[in-house]
Amino acid sequence: MGMAAEHEELVSPVPPYVVGVDGGTSKTIALVADSRGCILGAGRGGNSNWTGPDVERPMAVVAETVRQALTGAGLSGSDIEVGVFCLAGADLTLTVAVFAILGAPSRTRRGLFHRAISQSGGGRQSMRSLADLEKLGEKLAADWGATDLKSLRALPAEKLLARTRPVELGAYGPVVDGIYMTAAPWQAFAEGKQAPVPFLVGANSFEASLMATFNVNAERIRSFIGAGGALLKKLYGEDEEQAARELFGDALFVGPARYLAARASEARQPAYLYHFSYVLEGRRGQVPGAAHGSEIPFVFDTLDGSPVAKLVTAQDRKMADVMSSYWTQFAKTGDPNRSGLPQWPAYSASGDKLLEFGADIAVRERFRAGKLDALDSILSVRR
Repeated sequence: MGMAAEHEELVSPVPPYVVGVDGGTSKTIALVADSRGCILGAGRGGNSNWTGPDVERPMAVVAETVRQALTGAGLSGSDIEVGVFCLAGADLTLTVAVFAILGAPSRTRRGLFHRAISQSGGGRQSMRSLADLEKLGEKLAADWGATDLKSLRALPAEKLLARTRPVELGAYGPVVDGIYMTAAPWQAFAEGKQAPVPFLVGANSFEASLMATFNVNAERIRSFIGAGGALLKKLYGEDEEQAARELFGDALFVGPARYLAARASEARQPAYLYHFSYVLEGRRGQVPGAAHGSEIPFVFDTLDGSPVAKLVTAQDRKMADVMSSYWTQFAKTGDPNRSGLPQWPAYSASGDKLLEFGADIAVRERFRAGKLDALDSILSVRR
């Protein structure tokens, strides 16, 4: 269905109140605003940066800071619905942590939020154990000539950086330590142990924009997936570089999003799957697709304040208005649908329907299913 035609009837609702939290090492700030953007209450706290297994402390700081802001606004916790929005990339640790929260049966994490959104967050990564990382740490310390914690702390940054290798696939992120992370996200979802909250998840059409960051070429992505060259050629064609780009996106982002949505649906958990392929009108024909993270200014309707503001057209703004309306509605109710928006079907493995945000907004059935089914089989065998 065409976006423009649907959009003519759209009047974007705004929740009566919005709570925003900015947490870090030095301070934590919470603000409560009304639908006009007026600040009604504020709270301030200390360090809420999660840097270890003691997750209760930073959560307590956030909770107290939000309580202060709500009190100042004359509101209570019952007036607020909590949603967790995460994007992979530089903050992959946070994204995987959300999966851990979804998949952790701990009393600490349960009931702290009511919805969850994962944008290009993966979810089928193999995660290393605490023992693996301890061995790696000992090896690195020996390589650097450090014999104890004091000598490690005394190492100059230049020496550390000189021996640091480029970021590699699967070589970073949280670890399964048996305390906070008790299982990899895919395992928690496979066993139906995720928190029973509505879940919105998806990925972009050109996630391969990250390949340079990961120092990945066609050979490395084939090796990482562990599939034979004949199968990959059958699925993705003879053009090795194009096949690698597609395989990178499907294996690390598009496929895992579909996998998690299916597992959530099987647990009778409302799940909504999307694919973002929209490219600014002024950039069409110049870029291969929607790069990793390019949906963010659409989700938050901030195109006019973004680095590409000079290129933004009325059509681009319509897409941002529609997407931010879906995300806001989901945060409010756990269902992105409402009057004036194209219908977004809940995901199920049997129906296999997602909503694509492209030049048009349309429901796609069995999107890339042949390739994604094959990758599911390969990854399942590897487990």
